[in-house]
Amino acid sequence: SSGSGMADAGAKNMTESELAALEETNPEEFKNLSNLAKEGLIIIDPDPIESEPSMSSDLDVDLIEVVDDEAALDGVVDASAAAEVGSSTSAWATAGSVILQVLITAILIGVVWMNYASQAKSLQGIQKDIALSQAIASTIILGILLIIGVVLAIFATTVVGAVIEVAILVILYLLVAIITGDWNPLKTYSYLTDWLSEWLLKVELLAEVGADSVASSPMQLTMDPDSTRTNGPMPGNLFQISLTLSTTLSMNPDLPKVHGWTNARAGNANDVKASWGYARWEQISDPPSYLHPPGGYYDVTRDPLSFGKGSDAGLANCDSSLSDDNTKSCYSDNRMTFKSAKAGRNTGIPYLASMETYLKYEKCWWDYIGYSCSTDMNYTDSTDDSSTQAETLAYFYIDIIPDNLDTLFTWNVHNPISNTNYADFNVDQDNDDLS
Repeated sequence: SSGSGMADAGAKNMTESELAALEETNPEEFKNLSNLAKEGLIIIDPDPIESEPSMSSDLDVDLIEVVDDEAALDGVVDASAAAEVGSSTSAWATAGSVILQVLITAILIGVVWMNYASQAKSLQGIQKDIALSQAIASTIILGILLIIGVVLAIFATTVVGAVIEVAILVILYLLVAIITGDWNPLKTYSYLTDWLSEWLLKVELLAEVGADSVASSPMQLTMDPDSTRTNGPMPGNLFQISLTLSTTLSMNPDLPKVHGWTNARAGNANDVKASWGYARWEQISDPPSYLHPPGGYYDVTRDPLSFGKGSDAGLANCDSSLSDDNTKSCYSDNRMTFKSAKAGRNTGIPYLASMETYLKYEKCWWDYIGYSCSTDMNYTDSTDDSSTQAETLAYFYIDIIPDNLDTLFTWNVHNPISNTNYADFNVDQDNDDLS
């Protein structure tokens, strides 16, 4: 029965330790179970090995944790290093942008002042002061644009800074275009420079030559002035036209201009005394072919000839004292001598109606809290500006009649209004009283 029970029990496995325990407590049972085990009726399982805590395993875990920690640390370090590299790269980019803007601005300012230095050699008086104010205005505008660019480069990202700078330029363009009505973007900088220049410098003539201040004496026309007799206005005959031009100078009638905190004064009698001006005739450089030698001749002269800038000698041909209305006149004697090589109706003899002046003026410069004013002399000569010669070109017209009767008899004339042939002139050319 015990064997049967054991057989039944043998359906269950036993461990070696359990079997060994029976050897002391129940030797008979131990014996029976051992025999059953030999017969294969029960299975004796080896005792499970109880593993001791493994230092190797713990070490592996620790190593894994350390590795994970180091990887995380490396990630942090790498991220920090990347951030530092990015920050360093951004700083260098910002510095490079600032340096580039400074260099470009310095070059542009250098060009502005080189241009002024070149112009100043041939300018004086008001024109030189205006050129200086424009150079200063250009420098200020370039400096402001540089400051804006540097601030944006330092405190804004490249994209944001560029967007803001473009927005500022667009706003400036729109404001200038709306005010001036000129939508050409290439003129925006020019308008800004002119406005700032006019604000920096105010100029006003203290003595002036008015619009109707030139008068002429009666014209003298002489034919063949060196001959005792003449056969009239014919080709090859010499003509001389002479007259005296008087130019009246007066005080500037405008009320004093108030510029900021400083009052710019009006002209006075002393300003007129210190100034002079001459209307005069000038010879053109290339007269018409009929005035060329050998058959023609052309010469225009005057007295006085010219005084040049910075000269007080011009006062010699002016009134020595002022009139009751504080004006004075300066006088020039003008002569035009010519002969035409061919006959012609309304033959034009050209000359330039020029003006040479030396006038006192006042200039007022902005000095932070207002304008400081001083006086200077301004010299102008209209013949110095070739662009205005077309505006001052004038003609004296005279009919040069043919020098033989046959040509004279068949000669026609022009309608004085349309300058076309006058059909009703000399219609009875055979003189038979029949037309």
